[in-house]
Amino acid sequence: MHLGIGTNFEVDMGAMTTTNQIDTVNGHIEDALNKGAKITAKSALPENENLVNFIPATVLTEVNHSMLVMTEESFGPVVGIMKYRTIDEAIALANDSSMGLTGSVWSNDRKKAEKIGREIQAGVITINDHLMTHGMPETPWGGFKDSGIGRCHGGIGFEEMTQPQLVAQDLLPWIKRYPWWHPYSEKSYLGVRGIMQFLYAKSLLAKMRGLIKFIKIVPGLFSTKNRMFGKKSSK
Repeated sequence: MHLGIGTNFEVDMGAMTTTNQIDTVNGHIEDALNKGAKITAKSALPENENLVNFIPATVLTEVNHSMLVMTEESFGPVVGIMKYRTIDEAIALANDSSMGLTGSVWSNDRKKAEKIGREIQAGVITINDHLMTHGMPETPWGGFKDSGIGRCHGGIGFEEMTQPQLVAQDLLPWIKRYPWWHPYSEKSYLGVRGIMQFLYAKSLLAKMRGLIKFIKIVPGLFSTKNRMFGKKSSK
């Protein structure tokens, strides 16, 4: 891997943005090494001493989830490779973090990879690729949990730029009293439930029973003097 500035077309990776982020990445690597991780591969730094904010791309093995690099977002050129026994264990390990921006699943079996991806708690999952979805303006992009709050791109991203407002109006202004407002009685409750039974019950008999219960409370809808909704039922 070649590190350098973007005007060189032989460059594979550029510089880090800030020195604070460099400190974060180096801190994660140091933490992992102190807890038993090994550096399996590491790129060389640019030979030009005037190029700053460069750190080598690093591959760590023998990592575990006691290490920061495996549970926190490094946002730098470091990756930990960890073995797993079962797919369920791999999914549990992938979800063992407060972060969930993106994830990728690599497999020759695309259907199986998609099924696994849907179990990973991340806002974006790619199959046999990574990060390219951020360049797809038609698809929503963002994270789960404490990472990538909100969404950009796509229809969902557009809605993030709007402020929704609901204006509700009374469609039945001639009704004097609604049966779902306090005080209400058992009769009013059964009447409201009755109209739902009439609309959604499967059998005709159940529909008719529900309609009858609703009809019993209809007179009380048109008079503020009618106190039937507030009467206590006697048992």
